[in-house]
Parts: sequence; C-alpha cells; structure tokens
Amino acid sequence: GASTCSRRGRIRASQWGGIFQVGASLTLVHSVVAHNVCTCDGCGIYVASGSLKSYDSTISYNSAAIDGGGVHAYYYVGPLTIAGTTLSGNSAGFDGGGIYSGFQTGVYVTNSTLSGNIAGSEGGGLFVGFWETALLRNSTIAGNAATTGGGIGGTYPICGPYGSCSQATGTIIAANQGGNCDDVGFEGALTGNMDDDGSCPAGPISPGVDFDATLADNGGATRTHALLSGSDAIDNAGNCGLAADQRGFARDALCDSGSVEFGAAPFGGAPIGTRVLRVTCKNTTTLQTVVIQRPAGAWDCESAGLVVAPGDGVRLDISGRPSAEDVGGTAIGASTIAPM
Repeated sequence: GASTCSRRGRIRASQWGGIFQVGASLTLVHSVVAHNVCTCDGCGIYVASGSLKSYDSTISYNSAAIDGGGVHAYYYVGPLTIAGTTLSGNSAGFDGGGIYSGFQTGVYVTNSTLSGNIAGSEGGGLFVGFWETALLRNSTIAGNAATTGGGIGGTYPICGPYGSCSQATGTIIAANQGGNCDDVGFEGALTGNMDDDGSCPAGPISPGVDFDATLADNGGATRTHALLSGSDAIDNAGNCGLAADQRGFARDALCDSGSVEFGAAPFGGAPIGTRVLRVTCKNTTTLQTVVIQRPAGAWDCESAGLVVAPGDGVRLDISGRPSAEDVGGTAIGASTIAPM
C-alpha cells in the first residue's frame, strides 16, 4: 500500500512487495516468495513487531530500493526463524540483500542457504543490525556480494549493546564478493565453521572449501550448493545434533559443514549422492538392453555390458534430471547412436 519510508535522509513514496506484516505471526511452509520489486524495505517480506518462521521455502529475486531485499525484520521481531530455506538472487540498494535483521530482532538460520544476494552497501547475504544477534547453524552463505561484508555485514563488530553479534556452528561462509564478513562480532563455541578469506572470526581460514558454485536441484524442496568429493567440509562439523540436512536427507554421525550433507540419502531411501541417472542402452539390431543406474557423472554403455558390432544401432534413454556435466560413454563400432 502507499506509505513513506526514510533512510539516511531520503524519503520516498513506497510500495512494499510480497508480504507486509506488522504485529502478527507468519509461518511459511513449502512456499515461494519471488520476483517482487519495491521502493522501500523488505521487498519479499517486511515484518515488524511480530514473528516470521520460514520452513523448506524459497525467497528469491526480490529487489528493494533500501534495505532487506528478501526479508526485512525490524524492532522486536521475535524471533526470525529461517530453516531449510534458500534465499537467492535478492538485492537491496543499501544493506541486507538476502536478510536485514535489526534492533533486537534475533535471527536463527539453520540448514539454510543464502546465495547470490546483492547489497549496495553491507551484508550481501545477511545484515545483522545494531543490538542484534544472529545464530547460524549448518548453513551455507556463498556467492553473495556487497561493497563490504559480502556474506555477512553489521553495524559494530562487538557482542553487546549496539553491536552486531553472531554465533556460528557448522557454517560455510565462502566465495562472497566484498569479503565474507565485515563489522560483525562472533562469540560462542564457533565449531565446524569454514571461512575462505579469514574475515569472519568464526573459525580457521579454509581456502579449499570445495563446493559446487552452481545453485542447483540436489534433491529436497529448495536449491542448494552440493559439496564436492574430497571437500574439507565433509565431517568437519562433528556431532551437530541435526538429524537431517536442508534437503531432509539424513546427516552422518559426523556432520558436514554447510547446509548439504555429502552422499546423504532421504530417510527410508537408498544412498543416492546428490542425483541418480538411469540410462537405458539398447542395441536396436540385437535388441540387447542394458540399464545403468548410478550417481550423476560419466557412464558408458559398453563398459556396462552392451555388446556392439560394426553396423549395429544403439538407442539411449536418459532420466533422473541429467545435466551438462553428465558425460555419455562411447559405443564403439555403432553406426547410429540416438535418443529413444
């Protein structure tokens, strides 16, 4: 609705975007808040004097002219809970591209991903305002950008009155433009965290985090960054106390840092890594058929047992969300290789 807002001496006619909430409680479950544009704060969700909980949801591509592109929470919001949620592609003209949290709001981020969010000033992924505490647990804050504090930005780097304080465990803060952290104090156990530029006093510098920089469908309700084989993040978070990762896949006894557990399986399912391909190879001359079912990656019909002679034809059927990195194997001697 029509209103006005002020920021650093600027007063604008304002239109809030997706959800405008004051003095009430809101819970999002398996929801999407996306592609809202506004000239004030909190273009995806604006909340004040109430509470917001987001579970297994996506808040993406919202653009605010001032603060909090994805979410803007301010003034005794109690608390802002982000779990199993991805905030991506959001932007703010000033602070908090993904989330702006300020003035005793309290923000809890668990098993969640903040990726590709942009702020014109501080806190590309998350801005922790004055007199404010953020609790980060087994989440991934990566690929965000800001002038300073591309991952996390704040007001004052202290834990106490007027400061911006964070407590983090098992969290990856990496590959953010403008530095991973700026003007944010950290306290608490600070175990299992990974910071690839040393700007976050939340753990050792870990230059080789090794995760997929592409935000992708790795299973579950939201897009995530998968860990790569051999990543230092694997088993780095110890006994994190979480049964599942962001996707709802079972965590190991030794948890991985970040929101995605490497090689995990859905509860009640077989281990499938991040994706499974099913490739059916058929020799159209002999009618022999071989089925390959394996994690995404390279595959080869002949290595799997398909017999091919010169002049034979081979047809392929591929399912299981194949992508560009899934490499088709050769069928030596085949005259025709075509999709089924």
